Amino acid sequence: MREPVRFFDPRPALMQNHDHLQRAFHDVLTSGTYILGAAVDQFERELALYIEVPYVVGVASGSDALELALRAVGIGTGDGVITTPFTFVATAEAIVHTGAVPVFADIHPDDWLLDLDRVDEALSQLSLDHEGHRLLSCGRRLRGVVPVHLFGNVVPAHKLRDLAEQHRLLIIEDVAQALGGTTAEGKAGSFGDVSAASFFPTKTLGALGDGGAVVTRHEAVAQRVRSLRQHGMAQRGFFTEVGRNSRLDALQAAFLSVRLPHLDDEIRARRATVCRYEQQLATCEQVTALDRRPGHAAQTMVVQTRQRDELRRFLHQEGIETAVYYETPLHRFPPYQSMPRLGELHVVDKAAGRALALPLYPGIPESHVERVAATVQSFFRVCRDTP
Repeated sequence: MREPVRFFDPRPALMQNHDHLQRAFHDVLTSGTYILGAAVDQFERELALYIEVPYVVGVASGSDALELALRAVGIGTGDGVITTPFTFVATAEAIVHTGAVPVFADIHPDDWLLDLDRVDEALSQLSLDHEGHRLLSCGRRLRGVVPVHLFGNVVPAHKLRDLAEQHRLLIIEDVAQALGGTTAEGKAGSFGDVSAASFFPTKTLGALGDGGAVVTRHEAVAQRVRSLRQHGMAQRGFFTEVGRNSRLDALQAAFLSVRLPHLDDEIRARRATVCRYEQQLATCEQVTALDRRPGHAAQTMVVQTRQRDELRRFLHQEGIETAVYYETPLHRFPPYQSMPRLGELHVVDKAAGRALALPLYPGIPESHVERVAATVQSFFRVCRDTP
């Protein structure tokens, strides 16, 4: 039986740093400090230098990072926050937990990022409140936009800033899928009012467990997140607001400090794998690779095809794992069906029926990439030859 092709395998990258990870574990073990502490402080400084921002605050997960980032910039009850429904549920969930509502907008057909031109057009049709915020028909004011940097692609910073400035929107970047990606204006996570990162193991910078971080240029925002992650504690024993328990473990921070210096090399390896896929599938007309923006982090190798489900079953039968993002977009789940929309979501619905993610991770054997591509081509030959 042929060796299975895993969709994601963290071990090749981790084994390259086996001794350093063991040393990090030993250092934390003997330190006696396992939540926050020196290891978390060090990682926060290192990540801030990498993204080129002044402040990083480690938290328990990427989901918490989103919610605390939103709260820290003042998003709350009565507010609307524009985002895409073609994302993981945590994006909308975090908005709802602040008391605000997600306002869904369509995505661009080429890269599946939030379609900023369509958002601008829709916002221009809305009236303004006395403070200059756009008002939805339900009366909620639009206070922010959460651009999701999707599958490694980074939303263009200049267009996003222009949109936010024109319509008085706060920018809360969801950088979970593109840490290490860049634009002409800087790294993903560096150009919003605040940003949220995830260190879930499948991300470009993955921990050996869960973790997240809030990234910002504003000291007051960072200070508020530090308070919110510690139950709303402004100083020891004194609580100024309702917060939560969302602290990054020292062990995960130490592991991330080992992995961070290798992030750019791993992204280059990811990009090379994407290029191999694209070259080998170039003659397969039934499959189209998602457009890659300059500076993409290649977090996921996504293709689209009308025969997605049949192709996925065929690959599974051949021992090849794949994943589907996002078969049911957020606006079709019960908790979010009544949420406001800026127009129709036709591109989202189309993408949801065609997107298929192929195996991709640092250290994936080239033979696996070739096998996946050959199997995809074989499927379409069989379909063509079947009467």
